[in-house]
Amino acid sequence: MRKVFVSVLVSIVFLIGGCGHKQFHQGSMPDPGSYMIHFHELDADGDDAVTWEEFKLRFPDTTEEVFKAVDQDGDGIIDHDEWHNFKEAHGK
Repeated sequence: MRKVFVSVLVSIVFLIGGCGHKQFHQGSMPDPGSYMIHFHELDADGDDAVTWEEFKLRFPDTTEEVFKAVDQDGDGIIDHDEWHNFKEAHGK
């Protein structure tokens, strides 16, 4: 699991350096600017985990593809570290 996380992190760093912030993700992802909020604004129930339902509640026009891009370990939730990594990768 740790190796997967490190691999993803290395890939992210490579993509940031090579593609710029706006094209960080493969495909047609939206501009990350509108997603730059604090973690607690996403975590509706305060359990330190953001589900797809909570994410969709805060960003009604988003897609599950965006949620999965932020959910780096693919466990179906976004934790504080994943959210911080996402924001840091986009210069926030």
